[in-house]
Amino acid sequence: MQIIENIIPKEWQEDILKYVYNLPFMYTPVTSYQQHVNGEPLSFVHGLDYIIDENTTDTAQFVHSSIFNGVVSPDQSISYSEFRPFLYMIQENIKRKIKLVTRVKVNCVLQNTNFKDTNYNIPHVDTSTINKNTFSAIYYVKDSDGDTFFFNEYCKKDSLIERLTIKERITPKMGTMVIFPSNQFHASSNPVKNESRFVINFIFELEE
Repeated sequence: MQIIENIIPKEWQEDILKYVYNLPFMYTPVTSYQQHVNGEPLSFVHGLDYIIDENTTDTAQFVHSSIFNGVVSPDQSISYSEFRPFLYMIQENIKRKIKLVTRVKVNCVLQNTNFKDTNYNIPHVDTSTINKNTFSAIYYVKDSDGDTFFFNEYCKKDSLIERLTIKERITPKMGTMVIFPSNQFHASSNPVKNESRFVINFIFELEE
């Protein structure tokens, strides 16, 4: 895991915040694609792609998608152009080239005063493909509470994960980006003090 503060200049951070506020968002009843609207699991496997435990408290989420499964839709191409420079900043910081971008999206969760400090949304992996060159990045659009939980466990094709243990909690700070393996379990959480929590999520594959 790599944590980069002020990955872009402060003025740019402010511009991104204003831009994100004006994007069109889609409502989703859960924070993770691993479940149907009615709460029944999809074809994803509990313990492989996602885990629901005693600390999981999921809520609705608002999503703006720029790239999904490597495809830029015509109506979202403008936002991808806005977010694409982040990929160059990632390359600059990690000193490796990105050869494929599979996802770029903005997630927004709203304040939930019922959230406890130990609660988090559905722990999941961004990909269950075991590839040492596939990484995710989370850019925090604004300061807020609502930590991101990173767990010690990773997706393993040969066995299911039965229990998660917390490795680190990161509080959203405007301008900060976290880069981590896409098969590492992690979870967002809802803010209790702030009205909203906005992040930009990237998934990409690096060259060897």
